[in-house]
Amino acid sequence: MNDSPTLRLRGWIPFLLAVATVCAGCAGDGPPPTSATGSSFDVVQREIFQMRCLDAGCHNSTDQAEGLNLESGSSYGALINVVPRNAAARSAGLLRVVPGDPEGSFLLFKLLGPPSQFGTRMPQGKPALSAADIELVRAWIEEGAPGPSGPPLTPTATATVTDTPTITETPTDTATPTISATATISPTGTLPPSPTVTQSATRTASGTPTPTASPTVKPTILAGSRFTEIQADVFDVSCMSEGCHNLRDQAGGQILDAVASYDQLVGATPTQPNAVSRGFLRVKPGDPDNSFLLVKLTLPTAFDPVFSARMPQATPALPAQQIEQIRAWILRGALRDE
Repeated sequence: MNDSPTLRLRGWIPFLLAVATVCAGCAGDGPPPTSATGSSFDVVQREIFQMRCLDAGCHNSTDQAEGLNLESGSSYGALINVVPRNAAARSAGLLRVVPGDPEGSFLLFKLLGPPSQFGTRMPQGKPALSAADIELVRAWIEEGAPGPSGPPLTPTATATVTDTPTITETPTDTATPTISATATISPTGTLPPSPTVTQSATRTASGTPTPTASPTVKPTILAGSRFTEIQADVFDVSCMSEGCHNLRDQAGGQILDAVASYDQLVGATPTQPNAVSRGFLRVKPGDPDNSFLLVKLTLPTAFDPVFSARMPQATPALPAQQIEQIRAWILRGALRDE
């Protein structure tokens, strides 16, 4: 009999929703606001996150309690398929929001309250959300947790052009036709009926491809593009803050400190489902376009409906120079030492 912590926890969701519904009915709570417009996430953002979760010390861009920013523009990427910092939730295999799976979504457990091993109910120090609000969140997750209104965004792709050595054919053509005519006149003055003509033509042609020697291409090491330089200038500076890829928080199941980062990146499979389905690796040596690290760093907006938040999260995008340094390192084979 399978009695894993995740399965035991999932049994709480229907019960807690039923209790919340009964309590809300006694208090006279009505259905979700009918005047709300936009996608289901737009309504959750406007009616719940904006109104209940952004006070001082909570999930605003300044305080980011538990490493979570629920302000508009940041909240979606901070929730979808993100590993929570709560140790009990991680051990239970929960993510903050799992599209299509309310019972695997830590957000819903925190809004409902117990079981107590997950800490206090959210919003902390305030009345619990109404059953209608909780149902709004649950329904949004169940329908696949679609993102905000607007067209879907896709990461930009950069084409890589590789010079191909050419092969030059040098044909040698030798043709030597030989024509000889012989006429014999007899002493009696009698001519033979016709002269004997012997004609021979010999043509010799040969075409042998002569490939030119392939040039030896020596990769140019762009300044700042060795792995040790990228670690010092990018990962140590931009990826180790609270709630990110440090040893304690391990956002996305990834550590980018100097000890672990190389093994966590090169040849490693990402945890993001859409990246996995496309066959990305976190870093694929020699192939920047299929390296998820570069995809995450170059997303055109702060959050993307397909690949979630751009990295570094909640900060400006990396400068173009650092992006090119990382690209050059991957193109050279993503070596640890050069």
